Amino acid sequence: VPGQSTDIDNPSSTTHSLEVGWSPSEDNACPITSYTVKWSSDSGGEGQEEGVTNTQHNITGLKPCIKYTITVIAYTEKGAGPESDPETFTTDTDLPGQVTGVENKGITSDSLLVNWTSPESPDNPCHVTKYTVQWVDVYGKLQEASDIEPPYIIENLTDCSNYTITVTAFTEKGNGKTSEPVDMTTGPKDVYIEEVYNSHGSRNASISWKRPEIHCPLSFVVNYTGITQWTNNKTTVLGDPQTVEDSNDPKANITAELTDLLPYTEYNVCVTVGDENTICETFETDKEVPDIPRNVIITDGSVTDTSVTLTWWFPVEENGILENYNISWSRRNDIFDSASVEADVDTYTITGLGEGNYSITVKVNNSMGFSEESEAIYCPVNGAK
Repeated sequence: VPGQSTDIDNPSSTTHSLEVGWSPSEDNACPITSYTVKWSSDSGGEGQEEGVTNTQHNITGLKPCIKYTITVIAYTEKGAGPESDPETFTTDTDLPGQVTGVENKGITSDSLLVNWTSPESPDNPCHVTKYTVQWVDVYGKLQEASDIEPPYIIENLTDCSNYTITVTAFTEKGNGKTSEPVDMTTGPKDVYIEEVYNSHGSRNASISWKRPEIHCPLSFVVNYTGITQWTNNKTTVLGDPQTVEDSNDPKANITAELTDLLPYTEYNVCVTVGDENTICETFETDKEVPDIPRNVIITDGSVTDTSVTLTWWFPVEENGILENYNISWSRRNDIFDSASVEADVDTYTITGLGEGNYSITVKVNNSMGFSEESEAIYCPVNGAK
């Protein structure tokens, strides 16, 4: 039988093959008829072998980056010699596979936490030496972070903006195929309105504010209540909530128009953005002349030969602080007279009347002037006998 083969070497290799050579034993007495080359990987699995007739063989069908242990057995017609001492050789490094599983593991208003799955696998266990993450910013410029490991935080991003992320793996041989692109969106900033402004008249107001400088769509809701500042009829007014359309311009001024307000009323207007921030503004609408006094009537049983007593109610809309009621009476073509009473008085007796049918009206004033006169009431008087 032959002696032990020696000097197993590896003159060349690829990612999937090892070329090996060896020297036959120097003390072989008989011609060697063949050799068996055996190999097994350090990653486990069943070993393999192949018969050859010369002292060199290219082992194929291997995996990259794997250590293989190789032995050789020589044969003569008499039989097999002893197995050679084992030698270990490693296949070449291959390009990595495609990165998979790119996902968003956490967001803030200006960052994305990106994670992914390594392309290392049993069929290509070559060590990934680094990764590159790429994304396009809101200005259309390609950005890149190199020499990183997962997970990776992309920072200094714009709020509520979409980014398309790709990841590429590298081994010592170079880069593999880039991952499929994945879209990720940053979250919103803390939203707040710094100040609310108003311009108003007696029955309308424009409420404006500077839109928060964020890129997220926003929802603005305007709520308002009012308390009339009138003499008698102090009333709380509830306005209908108003949703204001977002301009989507981070630097825009937003305006809400409030109509059907009441004069001389203190309004508290609140603007809410999202669910987080509310800011309020208080203002007082302008005054107007008051409405006409209501329910001007002659008091039952008050008419005498020379006098008549009236009563009335304050107007529905006082539109300011009432000052005086003015009572006017006239007899056709020849008599006209008037009198004033304080605003807290709601009755007046006209005296010294002569015979005739009198037309009587009442009006009221505030600092803006007099209301229109009430509808005339008519009262016949007999006069002194």
